[in-house]
Amino acid sequence: MEHNKVFYWLDLIRGIAALQVCIGHIRSLFFQDYADVDKSVFTKAFYFLTGFGHQAVVIFFVLSGFFIIRSIYTAYENSKWSLKNYLIDRLSRLWIVLIPALFITLVLDVVGTGLLPESPAYLGKIENLADINPNDKLHAGVLIGNLFFLQTIFIPTYGSNAPLWSLAYEFWYYIIFPVLFMAYKVEDGSYKKILLCLIGLLLLIMVGKSIALYFLIWLMGGASYFLLKRFNTRFLSKPHILLTIITMFAVVLSCVRVGILPVFFNDFSLGVVTAILVVALVNCNMKFSFLRKIALFISNISFTLYLTHMPFAVLITGLIVEQRVAWDIDSFFMFILICVTTIAYSYTMWLLFEKRTPVVKKWIKAKVNSTRKETATTVKA
Repeated sequence: MEHNKVFYWLDLIRGIAALQVCIGHIRSLFFQDYADVDKSVFTKAFYFLTGFGHQAVVIFFVLSGFFIIRSIYTAYENSKWSLKNYLIDRLSRLWIVLIPALFITLVLDVVGTGLLPESPAYLGKIENLADINPNDKLHAGVLIGNLFFLQTIFIPTYGSNAPLWSLAYEFWYYIIFPVLFMAYKVEDGSYKKILLCLIGLLLLIMVGKSIALYFLIWLMGGASYFLLKRFNTRFLSKPHILLTIITMFAVVLSCVRVGILPVFFNDFSLGVVTAILVVALVNCNMKFSFLRKIALFISNISFTLYLTHMPFAVLITGLIVEQRVAWDIDSFFMFILICVTTIAYSYTMWLLFEKRTPVVKKWIKAKVNSTRKETATTVKA
């Protein structure tokens, strides 16, 4: 499939965000907390630059909203909107990565807790990664709940795979938005409109306050799409304006990272500046082919990397060090090696599963359409 050139910058951001989450987790697993290390300039920079994991997820939400809302609206405009095909696309995209990720989480956690029962990670003793403790989180109920995206709503994330929390957010946004969108498009006062609005409201209540609030951030990505569609935004790609937007994004991102004035600089303000940055970058071409290749590669593996890195990183860091280490040049190179190994592992998982998503989607749609035709023939007979 030919890639739309205007999205290479968004691909690059998505890939960097996934790498940031992965690298930040490995740093927390391998190195001592910032409070316990010497505060050299390099150490301060290292801990600062590898600590944007949560902010990276917020950026993910905005990008997800942009692409999903764009796909829904484009399909509707071209009279190709089908709830059936939409659900096949979304569920096949998620499950082809999630199902293997859950199985591998089970295997790695069972091996890890058996070999390393005193590991701080498996005991939940790493302060900012307490949720990776797999105890009482590997049974069938939690597995099935995560399979159907109920983590953080009714059950915990599965095993040590704490990053699964955001997948529940994403999935329910995939469901809630089209329900509300269809309600908007249905004739006012109709029974169907009332029913769809009621379903949307009940879903927002079911998912809880946090998921419902972050839905607003996800919708900011959709706002970016409609700005691009309705207005001439090419002026945002002019060098001085683009530089201003990038600077604004960097300032807000940094302030959110260090907690400066949280009333003004928080996840919602980060969502706003990310949405503005998306509008600006869509109008910018990526001129260098090697950069396009990098952007496409890290974007392609970003979802698999996000869903598979944690259980592997927990096990491999536990095998290498019994307790987290202080920062020095030798440990830094070991950290780099762990990061590269984890990314290579996730790339292998991508080759085995996510890369086959288009084939799986095509096969499922063919099966569904075939079954539908057979049913119609049987009814006529």
